[in-house]
Amino acid sequence: MKFFSAICVTALALGSPTPTLADTYTPATPGVSSLIFQGSVLFKRGLSSNCTFKLVITIPQAAPDSDGTFSHGHSARATPILAAPGDFPCSSTTFSGAPYAVSFNGTFLTITNVVVNTLTPGGCSGALSGTWGGNNTPQRFIYFNNASLPGGGTSEPCTITGTLYQVSGSSLSITSP
Repeated sequence: MKFFSAICVTALALGSPTPTLADTYTPATPGVSSLIFQGSVLFKRGLSSNCTFKLVITIPQAAPDSDGTFSHGHSARATPILAAPGDFPCSSTTFSGAPYAVSFNGTFLTITNVVVNTLTPGGCSGALSGTWGGNNTPQRFIYFNNASLPGGGTSEPCTITGTLYQVSGSSLSITSP
């Protein structure tokens, strides 16, 4: 009986939910905060194209702080857009299923489950990671250094190289647990 009790206690301990810490994205205002990062990038899928890459980051409102204000959120989502001005394929390249979940590990901002539709068959999909430009820089930025998304089937991957700067919204700050 003691052995059975020990198994039950162990099972309860292992099955108990543990509190998880989440990334913190600041600012978050009542409703949803939208921040825009934009810049010129080199987009490559077989051929290289210079494109304008726009990333709209949305931060859903978190619960109010102890003083009743809303200063941060614990999740973020991103909607990427490749557009003109840029070479021809830029405006023909689209993203399906956006907005995508965003995570932060202290260095890299990662956008998950990205699906890229290109002019050539196969497309690309996966996680897109860029270096976060820091919470203390005058202008926040995300740097993509040959960020690669695997190609579908036997097709080539999509790669993005360039820097996106925050062009609208209050300065974004991100911390990870």
